[in-house]
Amino acid sequence: MCPLFDVQNLPEETPVEWAQAVNAAVLRLKAQKVDVISYDEPTRIGFCCRWVSIYLQAHIRRGLSLLESGASEIENGRPLVAALCARALLEDAALLWGFNRRMLPLLEARSADGIDALVFPKVFASRLPSHIEQHGEEIRAQNILTAIDKMTANHPNIRHVYDELSEVCHPNSLGVFHHFADLFDEKRAVFDDGQDKAGVALHHLIFCGLMFAVEEPIMGKMQTAIDAAGFIAIKGRAKRFAKIAGEMVSLSAVEAMAAALWPQAMSVAVSIPDARKGERIVLLTTQKDAERSALQRQAKTVGASELAVPADIRVVGNVPLLGSGKTDYVGATKLAKELATPAEPVRQREVAQQEVAQQEVA
Repeated sequence: MCPLFDVQNLPEETPVEWAQAVNAAVLRLKAQKVDVISYDEPTRIGFCCRWVSIYLQAHIRRGLSLLESGASEIENGRPLVAALCARALLEDAALLWGFNRRMLPLLEARSADGIDALVFPKVFASRLPSHIEQHGEEIRAQNILTAIDKMTANHPNIRHVYDELSEVCHPNSLGVFHHFADLFDEKRAVFDDGQDKAGVALHHLIFCGLMFAVEEPIMGKMQTAIDAAGFIAIKGRAKRFAKIAGEMVSLSAVEAMAAALWPQAMSVAVSIPDARKGERIVLLTTQKDAERSALQRQAKTVGASELAVPADIRVVGNVPLLGSGKTDYVGATKLAKELATPAEPVRQREVAQQEVAQQEVA
């Protein structure tokens, strides 16, 4: 799996750092996708907290869908559709910006009344008169321009980009005539599908993806607050995080980096105990020439943390699989422990030496 945006092929006005940040956020957000969140909770605050997780999970999936669809439409020569995705993504980012900053203090204070009053009108928000008549004014969805303007107070360029995208998305001149036609020699209108607008569409999509990505850390803090209180029950997926030196690292994101680097290989990342850092990541892969230095470069390319680079890489003939064909993470963890233990003291010294070298450079 390659990064969503090719940092070597960006519009001239798009900073490489933007694309790298969005690529890294996409990996992290994909790792947060879950299949089921149970809200069968006997306490009121537990019930409300689980609905916060449900709301955030839905936004994560919507954001990823818009980003991936927009990128795909640019590749397919339909930049107008990509602009529609970018505009919707910016709207989503603006709604999350307001919600996250109001909800996090309530979660930290464990305010059941506050969480209840904020989350349910957002989950079931609508502007359909029939829905409002049935469920009451409290579910009336916020005017999106209000949300955009509030976010603009902290990110001054937001409203300008939103207005530009709106002109393209609406059937006005920029979205119709100037998108699909060009005047030629003052006698003819020449039409295409707007392929020459691909660069602008890509720039806007990455910018809007960046605005969505900046909400990812605060969503993580909110989920941490919920998890710490024991109010969340996620089913359908195994624990896919490693806690290294106090930091949570997504094992799914590690696997995504390996898949992007070695698309023909099977790779699985697991965590095993580490005397120095609590846990460390071991990557089992069928890539015969797999090297840690290659993953370090890949992490830098997508903007991932150095902590996401496995401490050990072990080449195997096959990764453990269940009868269903899915990865056997229990078996993979057992195998990783068997393979990593003999070389562990050496590996730890190597990692320690690299950290010291990096600190000296810094």
